Amino acid sequence: MFRFLVPQMLALLVSIAGQVHAAPFEKTMPSGMADSHAKIAHQARKAEIVGLWTRGDADIVQTRWNKNYRYNWLGNVGRVALQTGVSGRYMIGQSSKNKKTEWAITYFGDSGKAIMCTGKMREELQTWRINTAPVGGYGLIIKKPGEGLSQNSNGFAFPYIVDDKTGKIYQQRGATRTFKTYWHGWIQDEIPLFAANNCPNMPRSSKVNKKQTGGTFAEMAASAKPVKIPVMFNNPIENPLTAQMYIWAYPYEQ
Repeated sequence: MFRFLVPQMLALLVSIAGQVHAAPFEKTMPSGMADSHAKIAHQARKAEIVGLWTRGDADIVQTRWNKNYRYNWLGNVGRVALQTGVSGRYMIGQSSKNKKTEWAITYFGDSGKAIMCTGKMREELQTWRINTAPVGGYGLIIKKPGEGLSQNSNGFAFPYIVDDKTGKIYQQRGATRTFKTYWHGWIQDEIPLFAANNCPNMPRSSKVNKKQTGGTFAEMAASAKPVKIPVMFNNPIENPLTAQMYIWAYPYEQ
């Protein structure tokens, strides 16, 4: 079963109609959905059909669909691209909730171990793995050893949106109708000079970015050389396609 926004979208959505999974969640077109979102959904559906990403089990996703999963962005980076993109590299980022929030640098080791160092020179050992989002793409689950699962104990990751032109990365850290907090940052090959000087347990790369002295997050960003991770489709952070929109267009099979 497929949903349609306006007549000009009919051919677009029908052209890639195919086998989907189980039980649709959305009976009406989501508020704010436009033709631009339908075009993104078209590309996302093609990526799903060929197996670049998979949606979560319908019964599990349904348990928190109305509360928060429907408001997740549709992540646009595949598992292999994300794995390759972060392994052996440094991620620098900060929460959007408060611009004064402490920023952090995280190094991702090949063995699933990571180490984080904050702007206040606090180090923390972590573990990391990649998992699917409830609907759409993949994200990283980063936690202290022994911590519980993310996304309300169902084990899903919050999805990533990657801008493959700039290298900027965005990940939701919470999603409801009125509350949307996200992490934003980038991946780089070079260890920042700040980390080389102040984070003794962080692995050193062969190159140091000497301009990243660590005064503020903005200063770190100004001198960054982001790695550009390939994406499955574009999903602009300014007005992204959401899981709710996608499932309306391409529902789970009943």
